[in-house]
Amino acid sequence: MIRVSHPTGELYFKVDSYPGKEWKDAKQSLEDQLVSILAFLELSGQYWPKLHAEQKKAEEARAEKERIAQALKRRKDEEYESFKTLLGKSKRWGKAVVLRTYIDETESRAAQENKLDTAMVEWLAGARKKADWYDPFTETYDELMDDVVRL
Repeated sequence: MIRVSHPTGELYFKVDSYPGKEWKDAKQSLEDQLVSILAFLELSGQYWPKLHAEQKKAEEARAEKERIAQALKRRKDEEYESFKTLLGKSKRWGKAVVLRTYIDETESRAAQENKLDTAMVEWLAGARKKADWYDPFTETYDELMDDVVRL
């Protein structure tokens, strides 16, 4: 970049960008320094493409590292969701087992107490249907429970 300032009677040539340098009319005239100036400009002209290539390479490496990190995060999130589903289904299965055990015990006690009437038989059938609806292995359809989320 060439700057125009207040006239000082001194002529100079300055490169502001890195690596900066300045040449002045002093012991050696600016004209006599042209070879040095041109050599510097040529060398610094080689510097910028290399710098840009290095920056591009570094940006690509950073982007790849970010892509890998995001892919890992997605995998972790998917794995966590899968685990939560697994845990939820295992809890539901355990509750379905307890529910069926309770239903069987209720039937056994009703039979012992001679209370296995039509209403009790219907209740037991309905309760078993609910257990089948809730069990993650069977998940049978239940019209009345169709829009209920199994927890």
